[in-house]
Amino acid sequence: TTGISHHGDRHAAAFQSMTYSLSHNQKISRYRIPNEQELDRLSSCHLILQEFPRSQTAVHVPPGKWISQELVPMFLAKLTFGRRTDRTAQTNAAEWYLASLLKNGQICGNYQFAWYEGRLIAYAHVPRPNALDIKHHSQWAKADLDSIVSVFGNMPEVELIDDDIPERFPSWKRSGSLFLYTHSFDDRPPVRCGDTGTAVPSYLLPIPQERREDLYFWQRSYRINDEAWLASQALEIPAYRQLTEVSSDLAKDGRKLCQEIELALGKPVYYFLYRHWGRKEGEPQRPCPGCGGQWHLSDVQTYGTPFQQFHFRCVPCRLVSHCASTYDDQRHARIGEYRAVSR
Repeated sequence: TTGISHHGDRHAAAFQSMTYSLSHNQKISRYRIPNEQELDRLSSCHLILQEFPRSQTAVHVPPGKWISQELVPMFLAKLTFGRRTDRTAQTNAAEWYLASLLKNGQICGNYQFAWYEGRLIAYAHVPRPNALDIKHHSQWAKADLDSIVSVFGNMPEVELIDDDIPERFPSWKRSGSLFLYTHSFDDRPPVRCGDTGTAVPSYLLPIPQERREDLYFWQRSYRINDEAWLASQALEIPAYRQLTEVSSDLAKDGRKLCQEIELALGKPVYYFLYRHWGRKEGEPQRPCPGCGGQWHLSDVQTYGTPFQQFHFRCVPCRLVSHCASTYDDQRHARIGEYRAVSR
């Protein structure tokens, strides 16, 4: 076994219900471990299983060996707001507060509410044990917290539901670079450490609160496009172009965020371009889609490397990518490749 666990039963159930063709199995293999039958069919492909909260990144190395790297987990937090006096007003206040925390990067993914024994309780994942400290709040979250105190008469109580909370976390500030990346099943912050691949909590980035909200909305847009591509319906190719083409609106917005984070931190921040379909011949030689220059890293082996050890990197364009996942569709291999501008 690989020791990889999925984020919640809903993801595991979704994976069990997926019945795709070979091409689509290659897609979803980015998100979970293929079974033995799929491994037999997909053994020639470069399959990257992206990380989940409390999981490990794994890369499939033909003919079936795996390497993995431990990731920083997320934690489940229980917020108890107080006793019911005005259910509508109190629920609305809590919704506004949690939405502000979500957009600031203090909580991640979906959160859930329940009235239990006359008290409003919420559950949410947090990227760090102290993520809900007021010192990390945006101005909007502080205003919403004031509303919480007004309608409940007290501050919310926070409890972490976890038996294994690390005392220390790796320092992302010592990393030589960062990169921006997410996917449709990923709830963690989209800025990643270039050395370890671990997620950097958005609220820790020294950028304006408006930019942290922009990060949240960019991640949401990316996940929507990734889901549309995985669905393999009418929007499959338009969505794939958003993920792979440097000229897409998604890439433009993401690269702008990378530039602003780089300006604030003083270290390179790269934008990740996804690559599914590749060329049977000359895939490593394909030029940078941004400038047309050479960007293949010949010293990085094609298989068996952690996700953050990219096969392609263009320093001037601040772009990174991997070799393709499959080479069975040469017609679509051109998507995301460099196009010379005619004059």
